[in-house]
Amino acid sequence: MESEPFRLKLETENDLRETLKKGFGLTFPERGCCPEHVAPFDALCEAFFAPAPITVWHATRGSGKTMMLAALASLELLGGFNVVVLGGSGEQSRRVHEAMGYAWRHEISLGNSYTTATDIYLATEPGSWVTKTKIGNWARALMASQRSARGPHPHRLRLDEADEMDLRILDAAMGQTLTTDTTLPAQTVIVSTHQHESGTMTEVLKRANDRGWPVRRWCWREVIKHDDNPGSWLPASEIERKRTEVSDSMWRVEYELETPSEGGSVFSQLMLDMLFRGEPLNDMLNQYYEIESPKKGASYITSADWARKRDLTAIATLRVDCAPARLVAYERRWREPWPLLIRHFNDRMTRYPGKGIHDATGLGDVVASYIEAHVIDYVISGRNKSKMFIDYETAAEKGDIVLPRATSLMAAHRYCLRNDLYGTGHPPDEIVAIALAWQVAAGRTKFHGGKPLPIIRF
Repeated sequence: MESEPFRLKLETENDLRETLKKGFGLTFPERGCCPEHVAPFDALCEAFFAPAPITVWHATRGSGKTMMLAALASLELLGGFNVVVLGGSGEQSRRVHEAMGYAWRHEISLGNSYTTATDIYLATEPGSWVTKTKIGNWARALMASQRSARGPHPHRLRLDEADEMDLRILDAAMGQTLTTDTTLPAQTVIVSTHQHESGTMTEVLKRANDRGWPVRRWCWREVIKHDDNPGSWLPASEIERKRTEVSDSMWRVEYELETPSEGGSVFSQLMLDMLFRGEPLNDMLNQYYEIESPKKGASYITSADWARKRDLTAIATLRVDCAPARLVAYERRWREPWPLLIRHFNDRMTRYPGKGIHDATGLGDVVASYIEAHVIDYVISGRNKSKMFIDYETAAEKGDIVLPRATSLMAAHRYCLRNDLYGTGHPPDEIVAIALAWQVAAGRTKFHGGKPLPIIRF
């Protein structure tokens, strides 16, 4: 470390790696071991450099999340950021801040003498609640209350064990970050295991899916000690001990990262395995994805769930002259103007000629008058709503429909609760779009001039 550190220039992943190791005595695994999982060090680097304003870490219990947040916040202090740590409880907030203290007291060799990062950089001893640097930036741990969460305006917000946090507290904290210097971009990390089906982490993962927040996952396999994975630290014996101590359901949810199920989920793991096929697709907002190009003689249904409360429009095209029916084109549009959204729909109907349906709830002829093809105006309310979702759930259960393994689609189904479809919750827009198309495919709607579709079995 430099003797005149501020603001310490941390511009590359190697800068972070060397500072963690030499300054704080810390290393983190740099290899992802499971499909769709990341190396913890990569997640840390992403959060520091902030290509996305909000990221979510979904990780195994006991996988070093607290120490990673402490390391991240410590690096940010060196970089001149103000940092707030908010845990699921005041005790959890304090625990992260205390873990920072352990790192700051690591001995640094200076030739024939030793010092610590505390002596070089800090104006105060690292404490349980506040740590200040010599140039005036700070890290604070907050009590888990709405009043506390609304207080400071940091550059960086680090939320730990979000599933144990009251959603009102999380909402109070979100949006409090502030970029006061373009070289100090604001960024938020939400960290947790996922324990409760109807808890805060379920809502966080739904929002991540709706708004395009990156979700980074790792389990015990990424941290188990192995010579081929520098920075890994967890002894294999500890994993075996945990297997014998916890229930099977707890092991699957909190260590294998399966979705918690307390009876409220619509789609079981068996249904998800049947519904989703093919290679993984890491789809993004405002991008068009074509899984299968148009085929001569094929029959298609295109549907749209228009943006309203959550500003997300989903447009889906099913090929329905085959069994099972399959999704062949798909896009999600975030905060685009109405004329552009309608153009996307018209373009899709042109590329995949066939039948069309859209959610006309509350819109009437406003959108329909701009759609160039003849489509069904479907109002999602009352019996129509229940019937549409029951039909779609039944189709998924019977294997009558197949979807690509797109990240957003899988998340929308995995975290969908019965209250979302049949109660007072918000139905995922992706599911609404596909369920609308299935209403036509299953012959549940009146389409003037329509004919029974021939079924081709592959």
